[in-house]
Amino acid sequence: GFPVVLKATAGGGGRGIRVVEKPEALADAFRSATAEATAAFGNGALFVEAMIRGGRHIEVQIAADKHGNARAFGCRDCSVQRRHQKVVEEAPPPGLSDALLERIENAATNLVRHVGYSGVGTVEFLLRGDDFYFLEVNPRLQVEHGLTELIAGIDLVEIQIRIARGESIAEIPRQRRGVALEARVCA
Repeated sequence: GFPVVLKATAGGGGRGIRVVEKPEALADAFRSATAEATAAFGNGALFVEAMIRGGRHIEVQIAADKHGNARAFGCRDCSVQRRHQKVVEEAPPPGLSDALLERIENAATNLVRHVGYSGVGTVEFLLRGDDFYFLEVNPRLQVEHGLTELIAGIDLVEIQIRIARGESIAEIPRQRRGVALEARVCA
């Protein structure tokens, strides 16, 4: 059903995204998003997802090693955006219960474990009420990874290097402390 969102599979930075409100607008939006994605990323492949209005953009910082260990090191709320670009990020996400955060983190670690991922990355979800929907996985450190480092008491670059060296991440301690905010200046 409509509305839907077209998104570039190789996307980033808000490029290759189109909201389509009506079926008759789909063909033009598809052509436009494909052209933009091809120009920006060299890959015009798109996927379609339901348009969720009023949802919150929640990210889970994950790490997975070559021994089958997948860990979540906390969640971030990246809902304040302008033109699909994050403007304010907050960790942990305000107003969410520990039980809901645990469900979201478990979904993220189950996903990366299931696909055999190894490395540090981010699993992104769209949250509406107590329901959340998978958006994407970023297999890299994102700009806002420093927020997670502050609240979890970890060094994600060190963890990334340890994973690359073949070490286990099973025993890396995770703290739950404080609140961290990041605001981007768009100039």
